[in-house]
Amino acid sequence: MEDKYNELRQIVEKFDQKHLLQYFDELNSDEKDELLTDIGTIDFQYVYDFCRKHVNGHVKNTVIVNNNDTKNKKESLRPLPPVVYGCSWQPESAQWYNEGLRLIATNQVGVILMAGGLGTRLDVDYPKGMFDVGLPSKKSLFQIQAERIAKIRELAARNSNKDVGNVRIPWYIMTCEKTMVQTREFFESHDYFGLSSSDVEFFEQTMNPCVDFHGRILLEDRWHVARSPGGNGGLYAALRDSGKLSDMERRGIAHIHVYCVDNILNRMADPTFIGFCASRAARCGAKVVAKSHAHEAVGVICADDSRYRVVEYSEIDAETAELRDEKGELVYNAGNICNHYFSIEFLHKICFEFEKYLTPHIAKKKIPCLDCNNPTEPNGYKLEKFVFDVFPWAQQSFVVYEVRRDEEFSPLKNSIRLRDTDNPMTCRRDLFRLHASFIRDAGCELSSSNDEICEISPCITYAGEGLQCLAGRKFELPLVINGSECLVRLLSESEET
Repeated sequence: MEDKYNELRQIVEKFDQKHLLQYFDELNSDEKDELLTDIGTIDFQYVYDFCRKHVNGHVKNTVIVNNNDTKNKKESLRPLPPVVYGCSWQPESAQWYNEGLRLIATNQVGVILMAGGLGTRLDVDYPKGMFDVGLPSKKSLFQIQAERIAKIRELAARNSNKDVGNVRIPWYIMTCEKTMVQTREFFESHDYFGLSSSDVEFFEQTMNPCVDFHGRILLEDRWHVARSPGGNGGLYAALRDSGKLSDMERRGIAHIHVYCVDNILNRMADPTFIGFCASRAARCGAKVVAKSHAHEAVGVICADDSRYRVVEYSEIDAETAELRDEKGELVYNAGNICNHYFSIEFLHKICFEFEKYLTPHIAKKKIPCLDCNNPTEPNGYKLEKFVFDVFPWAQQSFVVYEVRRDEEFSPLKNSIRLRDTDNPMTCRRDLFRLHASFIRDAGCELSSSNDEICEISPCITYAGEGLQCLAGRKFELPLVINGSECLVRLLSESEET
């Protein structure tokens, strides 16, 4: 231990972080070992270089300037050119769908879930994916997503005349340090929601040390560094360091679909999106929705000189945000919904070549630490990377795929107590409306008074297909179709119109 201590002492002194060892002599043997192990995992050069870039003068005596205050010159921004654009209602979408099913059936598709942290803004102390928005089925987000993966696997097998047991869609779930155990136990207690445990892989996102306003790394207690999840851009280092990228390559996966946990309408392993990206030989792709209005608080994907990137809404002035084209549509209208495609070759390059060049974003936060366990005001910065910051490296092999908001985007961000948007009630409403549209599109009539409940299990339909057997019938809401037995019962009981 003495050698390890002396080695780390030289490092922390070199980078002006010697306070990390100031309580070392007061600790017991186990605590000393934990502290040295914790400090030994810090990339001090990375932290130092970052802090030096965002301070005026020496790290030790200056205050970090939030890099979000740096405005990009709007003259460099350009709307997306038509050549990179596609949408879900184009005539070619049927071809893309079939190509995506073929890629799934040949075991070339993998899915990455960025499961996030605890559902603090939902007023719960467990992982977001375990949250039940109040559906009649009481299904969690995790269960809904698992069942959608199972369904698209079944559809791909049928489309290729294969046994479903020979079709695999590996699901890689990135948790944070605080949610890993609960997430694993939740899946185990629910028997992986019918999926093979060998196709559900868990790994942790990177945790970055937190710094105060002078660039000093904070201590959580005397023998632990204060850390926070490194943002969804920590995905790349986590894939590399956990061996999950190597696992994908070993399995022969060529196409990766990446998404966030909190969109209840997400279509995992979306064959149309994957088929679109593959048909364009894209290295990287992004799903988008049209902005609801010019000043919606969502990042937009646009061209910046010869590359593509996400520009946060705070970086675009009102005049630029309100620009409209000759059709009256917003010029900067491609709302980012954190739903992406990567070729395995590009993902490998990101993880092993580009990741180290990703510039962290800093977020001013209230950070519990040794000096203040329950701060009432922001006392430091968390260093985060964003998953979309790799878009510029895709250069001209980048594509954008627009989908309809009412079909594929309803995020869960807030509790009903906090806000009247993006909460459990709006997610339920949007899911019920989508499922009611599935029933109507199948040729059915729906009648109701004030009850708009309509829930169809993903085990029955992935995106509205397979319901034609109900055509010509009339149903009253509430309507809940939980499985094939329920569907058979409806067929026998319903009244033909």
